Amino acid sequence: MLNSKSLGVSGYEIFQSSGASYSLTFSGKEIKTKEMASESGYGIRVLKNKKIGFSFCENSSKINEAAKRAVSLSRYSPETGFAFAKKSRLARLKTEDEKVSTLDSIQLKEIMDTIKDSLEKHAKKSRIVLSSGYEQVSLNNSEGFSGNYTSSSISIYAEGMKEDGFGFAYYEGISMPKDFSEFGEKAGLMAKEMKDAKKLKKGLYNVLFSQSALDELLNVMLPSFSGDWIRKKTSTLYDKVGKKEFCNDLTLIDNGLSYASETRPFDDEGVVSKKRALIENGIVKNFIYDKENAALAKVKKDGFCNRAHFSSSPGAGTSNLLISPGEYTNLEEEINDPLVVHSLHGSHTANATTGDFALEVNVAFHKGRPVRGFMLSANIFKLLKQKILLEKNAVVYGNMISPRIAFSDMMVIS
Repeated sequence: MLNSKSLGVSGYEIFQSSGASYSLTFSGKEIKTKEMASESGYGIRVLKNKKIGFSFCENSSKINEAAKRAVSLSRYSPETGFAFAKKSRLARLKTEDEKVSTLDSIQLKEIMDTIKDSLEKHAKKSRIVLSSGYEQVSLNNSEGFSGNYTSSSISIYAEGMKEDGFGFAYYEGISMPKDFSEFGEKAGLMAKEMKDAKKLKKGLYNVLFSQSALDELLNVMLPSFSGDWIRKKTSTLYDKVGKKEFCNDLTLIDNGLSYASETRPFDDEGVVSKKRALIENGIVKNFIYDKENAALAKVKKDGFCNRAHFSSSPGAGTSNLLISPGEYTNLEEEINDPLVVHSLHGSHTANATTGDFALEVNVAFHKGRPVRGFMLSANIFKLLKQKILLEKNAVVYGNMISPRIAFSDMMVIS
């Protein structure tokens, strides 16, 4: 622990992260890369004269030295009403699966072989990326907050080719999947089904998004909920809190207590996890503020903090994202000739400020036939303001828990 008085500060925070990971990449006929990494370190923040300073170190014996650097650097920060997180009661959550945390490269190789064998029953060319690991997180500050947890993670990406047909499967989570062969089976069958896919004619279509495609759409919209963007008025939503800007059926919630890949008892600056609605029945309810951006914006909001690494300053970010389910059982059967989209690319090219996008579709089906090589064009805010259709069944996809969603009259361009 640090001594605020000897440092000449009004408060401090010590964030510790340590962990290890393994990863394997198979491509062609052999394992191309095999990596193991482990690291540990501390991120130190101090508050002096209402200004925040940050530094880091990799050894506990250097914490005081890092704290002094943070004090020195605080002079360059703006003066705010920032305060560290208060002492809180934390929920007990399942954030670790020891079967995942203890995986080694030999076990990963066995998993890879299982996926490859099931994939190559249907498609000959395969590429598989596997990674697993764990992270131990602890946070203590001068306000009395003290918390820690261990999280495990495993991710699987499998893709296959059958002549000109492409297929893929993806998984990211805390827990060990029950059956690894299903990922190879899914990627291989999709590649087989996508053989001889045709371009879709230009026009308006009813479009049904799987969770993997929906994830790309959210990447277009979420920057507009950034507290930093709101504070700088670069988001089209900056003055829309409390207003109905989306369809009545759309509710989007951030919740670190839900069981998905980003489950955690507290965020990366000690704010207790809980349900926080970004959109509720179409109404804009909250923006994504960490404590520093909230202080700069002079608003009483927080709880959306992530750290890329112990050596990085914390910033605004989401945990698990939940889209509330709807009333449809199977939209493929309940709407007219839907274009069922499984894979989109290009969200990084979208205009996140205006919400305009044109995303390439490389895995989709229309009237039971494979289609690809065209683009879907729309504005994300207009799209989500019109009537949307949601299925009853919500599925976990990485940090997203969502049903499939359908939109009417989306523009296909070639």
